[in-house]
Amino acid sequence: MIYDARNATFQEGGEANRQWLSVKGALRNPDNLRSCSWQRLISHIYKDPELHCMVDALNAKYGFDQ
Repeated sequence: MIYDARNATFQEGGEANRQWLSVKGALRNPDNLRSCSWQRLISHIYKDPELHCMVDALNAKYGFDQ
């Protein structure tokens, strides 16, 4: 799951976080389900100069910072 780290519902104790933990806990192999914030993903993508334009577009549209 990719989420916006600024969204309070995905923070510890938030509704989305509780639902995420519930789903993950119900799986046979819960470690196979992962989450990552857009901010973290963008920080890694930005390391490739060829992808700067994509990161810049995401930042312009959604206000993410790398």
